[in-house]
Amino acid sequence: MKNLDAILDGAVLTVTGKTVSENLKKAGVFDPEIIRSLSNPVHPYGGIAVLKGNLAEQGAVIKQVAVKESLWHFVGKAKVFNSEEEALLGLGGKQIEKGDVIVIRYEGPKGGPGMREMAMFRVALEFAGMGETNYIVTDGRFSGYTEGASIGYLSPEAAVGGTIALVENGDIIEIDIGNRKLELKVADQELKQRRQKLVAPAKKYPRGYLNIYGRNVSSAAQGAVIPKTAK
Repeated sequence: MKNLDAILDGAVLTVTGKTVSENLKKAGVFDPEIIRSLSNPVHPYGGIAVLKGNLAEQGAVIKQVAVKESLWHFVGKAKVFNSEEEALLGLGGKQIEKGDVIVIRYEGPKGGPGMREMAMFRVALEFAGMGETNYIVTDGRFSGYTEGASIGYLSPEAAVGGTIALVENGDIIEIDIGNRKLELKVADQELKQRRQKLVAPAKKYPRGYLNIYGRNVSSAAQGAVIPKTAK
């Protein structure tokens, strides 16, 4: 906050009973390489980016600072799994090749249910030597410590019929972080035909609290919250 002093409203009262400026009077930066100034940032861009396109009409999130810039533009064939468990089995069974875009779906707020974290698969991919050769695209989520080319929180999710539910093995996916794009290179007419034939997997929890949650929770793009009008 001391380094951000120039852009903060110092007159704002805080819980200490003092203003922001008063709280910062005794603050100091002891190592400018650890806590950088505004004129000397670690990166010239923010930590995360929101990608949009026909595969993520409401957006998907990537931690761009954790991705090598050589991977900021990536085109690969889709390898599709309907859960993290399926993806782990696929990785162990050598179904995934270097250069694939690994699609893990039905793991969003409704599909998980609960927008499960895909960190286990990310770690397994690293151990398999594919951490810097493959992308993960999921309607599940990743925690803040996740490294590598991982796109999560994709909306609309597969469980509500989002385009991610229509992806098939071998489809071409283009990722362009610089231009904030996430595109499935399949013609609209083909996607329309696939949607007409789409059969969603059976619900993991046909009854109980998780079923109630899955029925009522909103999308990741809306905060994955249960609205007051839920029943």
